[in-house]
Amino acid sequence: MRCRKLIVPGRGRCRSHGGAAGAPFGPRNGNWKTGAYSQATKLLDRAQSAELRRLYKLGQEIGLFPKRGQRRGPID
Repeated sequence: MRCRKLIVPGRGRCRSHGGAAGAPFGPRNGNWKTGAYSQATKLLDRAQSAELRRLYKLGQEIGLFPKRGQRRGPID
């Protein structure tokens, strides 16, 4: 069931369900705990993953790692 209160002009929602401006981001938020899932941490994780993929691909090109579907030959 929808709320039947009047819509606040410019917001599109009622005063009770529209919320003010929302909670602040980061450590200023009262629910902040460790920052393990923060935007900055996710961006850093993506950058590190991209670098690891690049290095692994380089290792495959120089023969350090076998490519997918290939088996390593016998060790001499």
